[in-house]
Amino acid sequence: MLISDLFSYLMKRNGMYPRDDRTDQKAIWMLFVDGIETINDCLELIDTKQHRLACRLFRDVVEAIDLATYFSSSDKDKEKNLKSWYDNKVIPNRVFRNYVSNTAGETVAQAYRNLYRDLSKLNHRTYR
Repeated sequence: MLISDLFSYLMKRNGMYPRDDRTDQKAIWMLFVDGIETINDCLELIDTKQHRLACRLFRDVVEAIDLATYFSSSDKDKEKNLKSWYDNKVIPNRVFRNYVSNTAGETVAQAYRNLYRDLSKLNHRTYR
């Protein structure tokens, strides 16, 4: 299964980063491990017919991948945000959305806005 293979691949780097390492590589690795483990949790929840919980967790996966993508960028504020992240501060989703808007163009930025709007509906109840 793809998820198991990805997790095994990521675990090859387990223990390679010292505890006090605050590099972007370590942050990206940590975020991808978290994302893969959360996808696995989503799949288990779906198997047990707990779709509502799985949907809420799926947004976490997207946000972890987005943050990892941002930390792999050359954005002028990346180092400041990386330091803040290691200092246990939340990096708002708008940081990644602004980065995408400034680098990938309006079409991609609009696609992300649509994705986040759809994911938001999973957590913020609407009638439907």
